[in-house]
Amino acid sequence: MITIISDDQGQDIGRRLHEAARAAGVPCAYFHADTMNVKPCLGCGSCGGKTFGRCVQRDDMEELLQSMVGGRGYVIVSPIRFGSFSAAAKRVQDRTCVLGDPHYRVRQGELVKGSRGDSRPFFAVGVAGPGCDAQEQEAFRRLHAENLRIMDSAGRTFVLEENCPQAQVDAVVEAMRHG
Repeated sequence: MITIISDDQGQDIGRRLHEAARAAGVPCAYFHADTMNVKPCLGCGSCGGKTFGRCVQRDDMEELLQSMVGGRGYVIVSPIRFGSFSAAAKRVQDRTCVLGDPHYRVRQGELVKGSRGDSRPFFAVGVAGPGCDAQEQEAFRRLHAENLRIMDSAGRTFVLEENCPQAQVDAVVEAMRHG
């Protein structure tokens, strides 16, 4: 299963990606980052120690992490804002830190302590709206490349226009299918 998290404000690429994945037979879960109650990361480090694999905050991120841990990969779809994710997508992305922590790995669908070894691919789809220039798009690509490096994860970055042809959405689905 692929987990798709989309900030759907001002764009429908997330919905289109979900529909294309389902049409291609890819099992997926779809979450709306812009309507979820996901608090910002506190940076307390409890998920790596005191509360082992769990955030001290109780919010919608618990359900989202369960989907991500049980899947083959995940994708965050976000309007590009100042070369980065939107605020809603950034809160989600920050809270996935437990998935990239080298002290954890997934074994039989459960988060366990130990060397990673089986990280999930992390895809980012930036939606370039009106006024989003080439520099912002390149900053988004560099940001995601750095996230992949820090998390020691596989994945790819895509930048799509709001009204892109369906073939471009389908190309993202193909990349997700093949990890």
